[in-house]
Amino acid sequence: MKRLKLIQISMFFMLLCFGLFNTVFAQGFSCRIENDAFVTEKEYEFDVVLYANDETQNWEYALGVYYVNVDPSFINGGQIVAMIINNSSQLNAAQQVKAIRFKQPGNYLAIAAKTPPGHGNGTIIKKEGVRVCRVKLTNSVPYSSKIAPNLSFRWEAPNTSVIAYQVKSNKVLASNKVVEGQKYFYTPVYFSGKWNQQPQDNIDAVIYSGTLKAGITCRNYLLKKGAKHHFQGESINVSNLFNKQGELIGNGVLNIPKPKQ
Repeated sequence: MKRLKLIQISMFFMLLCFGLFNTVFAQGFSCRIENDAFVTEKEYEFDVVLYANDETQNWEYALGVYYVNVDPSFINGGQIVAMIINNSSQLNAAQQVKAIRFKQPGNYLAIAAKTPPGHGNGTIIKKEGVRVCRVKLTNSVPYSSKIAPNLSFRWEAPNTSVIAYQVKSNKVLASNKVVEGQKYFYTPVYFSGKWNQQPQDNIDAVIYSGTLKAGITCRNYLLKKGAKHHFQGESINVSNLFNKQGELIGNGVLNIPKPKQ
């Protein structure tokens, strides 16, 4: 009987460890650029934020490196100086990023990684989100008033990487390649995936002004007042919110899933 109990206890702990190990592999994350705003005609800011995709499965942040393309036409021929806004990070002190540069030529932002602090010392990332930092890009000339920033995480080298600690281990799990093809009119910008699997760009479409002629696949769709979206043979595929304030024109197909009962 004693032996049987020991075997049962051993099996319980094996199953528990297996469950914990698999939890982090199943866990999804999102790295998002959001809350962008102009401070002046030469100063543009935005947040870099990390999320857990499942409210029941937080994850421990080890490190991240962030490379973000900016449309050169938006830069308008100027020279960019990048900085991190003081006290804007919600990461643990040891993980708060300091090194940031804007690469010209290349027209991309580079935020360097900090040395990982070790398992148990990393920031716990929850569904509500944790801000990595707020970035300010100061231009030597006014930004273009006709071209949007068109931010996108780089898929070519050097590319954005997000790395987590494995449960109860100093080993790390990476999700470190952004897929090609993120569209410019999507905002916020998403880089999402699961550890040790191919990440995806899960993106929102927000159309602020002018006329867009294209189909869209996105998480949420917002057509601002005064904007037009003209589509004929294309489709708009929306997984969650659909909010139309502007003018939706054409005979294309609008696909919005029925809400869960």
